[in-house]
Amino acid sequence: SQDGVLILSELTGAAYLLPEAVQVNPYDHGGVATAIRTALEMPRQEREKRIDGLKETIETLDVHNWAGNFLGSIQK
Repeated sequence: SQDGVLILSELTGAAYLLPEAVQVNPYDHGGVATAIRTALEMPRQEREKRIDGLKETIETLDVHNWAGNFLGSIQK
């Protein structure tokens, strides 16, 4: 199903790579509640657009891509 919303801590290393996620400071309890409400009330079209963007990023930046980039950078 493409009907989900990713709520992600803005403190994670992946946050800058996944701008389609609803990002939140996990120490801000009010902000977390707002993020949950935002996700629950998000229109279906926006949820699908965000999930499509997340899938594209995840399929492109998989562990093989990361390892290749990492090994390439240490060989320089």
